[in-house]
Amino acid sequence: IFKKDVGKYVTGIIQRKKRGRTKDGRFNLARQEDGDMFFCSPGRMMKLCPRMELSELSPGMQVRGRVMVLLDYAAIVDVRAVIPGLLHISKMRQVVHPGGDLQFEVGDRVFAKAPEARGRHPATVLKRMQDNTYRVRWKANKYSTCSVEAQDMELQGPRMPVKNAEFVDLWVDVVDRRQGKLELRMWP
Repeated sequence: IFKKDVGKYVTGIIQRKKRGRTKDGRFNLARQEDGDMFFCSPGRMMKLCPRMELSELSPGMQVRGRVMVLLDYAAIVDVRAVIPGLLHISKMRQVVHPGGDLQFEVGDRVFAKAPEARGRHPATVLKRMQDNTYRVRWKANKYSTCSVEAQDMELQGPRMPVKNAEFVDLWVDVVDRRQGKLELRMWP
């Protein structure tokens, strides 16, 4: 489970069923390292178990995983197998905003116009501000941020329906034990 307050993934132990689940469906967990109690929704949890061998996976099998890395053409997903899976952009659901809306989402990779520089430069959207500008972080300088208007930004590529560190339900598409390859898709 990713805990924002500590900035990392933590292991938790679900408490007894009787008092372990809240009315809104969240679970009461005890953090394994120090026993601190916290609540978590089932969608942000992943059962820890021994990693599966490729021989245990077959095409069409449903798996749950966590997005580890976003690339221009794919996402690398940890599905608790001996190797991570590749979710190619062609096997993802398309994300389309209605009517060509200029809305950007947190985590979108964009080319944005820097106030003091020529042209557009790679950046990541951090937040939509109340004045309808966007706070972006420049790729060249990870510590430098600024506000940019939507008309001064464009997506670097197709918008991905998954975000880094997000848990997703997927299906096994290809398992190649000889080449050590595991490919995934977003539909059965």
